[in-house]
Amino acid sequence: MYVVHLKSCSLCRHFIVFCMLSQLFIAGSRAQENLATGSGFIIDKLLHSTPVKDQSRSGTCWSFAAVSFIESELLRTGRGYFDLSEMYVFRNTYLEKAEKYIRMHGNMNFGSGGEANDVTSSIRSAGIVPDAIYPGSHFSMEDFNFDKMDKMLKDFVNGIVNSHDHIPDLSWGKAFESMLDSLLGPVPDTFIWEDETYTPLSFASSLGLNMDDYILIGSYTHHPFYDKFILEIPDNWSWEYVYNVPLDELVEILDQSVLKGYTAVWATDISEEGFSFEEGLAVVREQDIQEECRKENFQDSCRQPEGTHDREAENSSLCGNSFITQEKRQRGFDNYATQDDHAMHIIGTAKDSDSKHYYYVKNSWGTDNPYDGHFFVSEDYFRYKTISIMINLNALDHDISKLLKLQ
Repeated sequence: MYVVHLKSCSLCRHFIVFCMLSQLFIAGSRAQENLATGSGFIIDKLLHSTPVKDQSRSGTCWSFAAVSFIESELLRTGRGYFDLSEMYVFRNTYLEKAEKYIRMHGNMNFGSGGEANDVTSSIRSAGIVPDAIYPGSHFSMEDFNFDKMDKMLKDFVNGIVNSHDHIPDLSWGKAFESMLDSLLGPVPDTFIWEDETYTPLSFASSLGLNMDDYILIGSYTHHPFYDKFILEIPDNWSWEYVYNVPLDELVEILDQSVLKGYTAVWATDISEEGFSFEEGLAVVREQDIQEECRKENFQDSCRQPEGTHDREAENSSLCGNSFITQEKRQRGFDNYATQDDHAMHIIGTAKDSDSKHYYYVKNSWGTDNPYDGHFFVSEDYFRYKTISIMINLNALDHDISKLLKLQ
């Protein structure tokens, strides 16, 4: 048995937490004031969140974003400030992913990527621990080579899948866990926190959150609206369901959630030229849409017999203006222009100097940008490049919940 003992004076720790929360909220208020006066943006709604972290050179954005979301849920519900371990979730998810990869004979994606639901699923099955209990590496994040680790783990599972006798060695799990232990550190069976002894599962239970409250919502026309389907993207290795709604309703769901005090996890594509972390801004550029359309029209004109239909007329509604429609969005997903690149944490809404609607987003790339690691995302960018959002289903209006058969 591996035990971590992190003993602290409960009264002292509560005082420290109070001070941290006070500083956090004061910093948030100051940030809002500074943004309103110095950036051209005015924040309409700013929700409580924990400090920005840096995922460094790892493919763990999904864990950082969704753990940050859970931390905001704890603030929202009055449970207090927590710094939870992203690497604990990452480690447990890698183990589950390895098992599915082997059972699928290697015919699925295997790597450090994932989706927001992997965090809630991991907490449900394996619990969670504070970051101080499981930082998840014997090295600093800056020095830790996740690419090397990913290759090492994939070589291992491929060795099992491609064994010469085609009979997998059923003892592979212990060897795989030993590799994770050597790379990320062993997981404690129990630990002491605020003078109480916990297992990861009992600690998760003490937080008072129900992981079944969190769902994924997207907007796609290749599946029926108001139904759920398994989203066909490589990092959805767990085959999680996404609830499907029209695009306008996806925006409305997010806006209403933030207005009610609920944050959201945002899975999106960041490959667009209009996305700039350095500037703290994500917008859709008209030339990018037009370029996508020109490329598609050229490719299609090579495939289609001349004169079969009017390509210009067909695409006028898709390429004719900058406003993102359901059709433009689907087109980007279908032609691979929209990829599942990154996950972040939406913690507010804002307006620019022209009163255009934006979202205020917390990233996990450190604080080296104009907004201390945050940035502003236009509604058009959200409409165009969103893969899915994770929200608390309790933020949904009654009518939407009923349509999605959640009541």
